[in-house]
Amino acid sequence: MLVWESGGFMLYYKRLEEGTFDLPKSDGKTTALEVDWELLVLMISGIKWDGIQRKKRYNKVGKK
Repeated sequence: MLVWESGGFMLYYKRLEEGTFDLPKSDGKTTALEVDWELLVLMISGIKWDGIQRKKRYNKVGKK
């Protein structure tokens, strides 16, 4: 996984001893996959994320 951070790119690598990562569905037209931090942590931890529901959180006006 290649991640941009303030000082440059970081390269992360994880090899599973058993099993596979449960990746999000892709349209098949792109070779890149972009996921947010929370989904990445769930995927790496081996948690099935496709049935998880996110609750609304407070955002300051003007921020997304």
